[in-house]
Amino acid sequence: SLPTEWIYLVNEDNYLVKKEIPKKEKDLEKRIKYIINYLTISKEDNKSLHGYLPIGTKILSININKEEIIIDFNKKILDTNHEKQLISGLTYSLLELEEIKKVTYLVEGKEWYKDITKDMMSPPCYCI
Repeated sequence: SLPTEWIYLVNEDNYLVKKEIPKKEKDLEKRIKYIINYLTISKEDNKSLHGYLPIGTKILSININKEEIIIDFNKKILDTNHEKQLISGLTYSLLELEEIKKVTYLVEGKEWYKDITKDMMSPPCYCI
């Protein structure tokens, strides 16, 4: 069977749902970019499951330090009314990568969410 990654998308009831996607890359940074791309809203979004990072969200940099990643986004990521859900889904999707235990998010170089680990988060909803 082909290798896969698990990510969290949003369903039509606005719940986070765990979904399997094909694993396309071996390199960790490329895998992170691939996942974030999947989580970004697009016009082709399937109505039943879709991304939630605002259109225009871009990664400015990814810093990988042992089991921690620091991702710097542009300001577009702030264009949401569902920030808590966005952070939960994004973080759960990234923490599914076995190499990663902790994430920090920056927006244009300024700290946004720092040192998030799995045990700090309430579990998301559904698996499919």
